[in-house]
Amino acid sequence: AVDISSVFSDSEYFALADRDYVNVTSTRGPFYRTEQPVRSLTECLLARCVTDCQAVLFHLDACHLLRFPVLPHELKNVAGKFATRV
Repeated sequence: AVDISSVFSDSEYFALADRDYVNVTSTRGPFYRTEQPVRSLTECLLARCVTDCQAVLFHLDACHLLRFPVLPHELKNVAGKFATRV
């Protein structure tokens, strides 16, 4: 098991962040993808956010993996913890 404090204490990993929302259009595929089930924020960050992932929004058992460190407006009503790669 990974200690969650180590995920946020090392600058090469992630930090909890304020939410910034944008209207997104892309010709290069979706702005984010969702993986379920995910048991924890730690699993979301360390095991799921690997390729083409700059931020995550973790809520209940869903991990929204974002290509950029901002949230699309369609996730505005999703609660949870938002973390960005530092």
